Amino acid sequence: TPETKDLCRVLARQGWVVLAPDWFRGTGAPIADIRAIAVVDEAVEFLASDDLPYADADRPAVVGVGAGARLGLLYADHNRSVSAVIAVEPTLGDDVADALSSIGAPVLGFFGADDESIEVDDVDALQAGTPNGQWIVYEGVGAGFLDAGSEGFHAGAERDALARTVRVLGAALS
Repeated sequence: TPETKDLCRVLARQGWVVLAPDWFRGTGAPIADIRAIAVVDEAVEFLASDDLPYADADRPAVVGVGAGARLGLLYADHNRSVSAVIAVEPTLGDDVADALSSIGAPVLGFFGADDESIEVDDVDALQAGTPNGQWIVYEGVGAGFLDAGSEGFHAGAERDALARTVRVLGAALS
């Protein structure tokens, strides 16, 4: 999506290797969680290959938006070498709550307070269940605040979220 491409460009400009799997494989239907985790495992393995001598696969970070954020959180629970997780508007469920309590890496999450898919009380529960995490809620901001092409785009929230993301990843990846 344009939103994902923009996010990847921001991160690549920091000098980081960025891979963005298509969780929907162009079909509109997401792949199964177990397959998504395998795809990320394959990507991390590729980063460790001789084909990318400039990549450091020993401490991968995971950044995701929406369904990708949920999968990123599940992946960090699966792979204990993940150095940081950034989750923008993750879809939530019991599996995410279970994963959060055992993720060892720093977790930074973002929601808009006006996003109808999440209740602020749910974000409070996320914060309480994420011992090494921080969940940011932007007041007056809805869903899609990172997507410059959506009605929900919010330049101030986007700038803040990207700056925080770069700081957390910079600390984790340096």
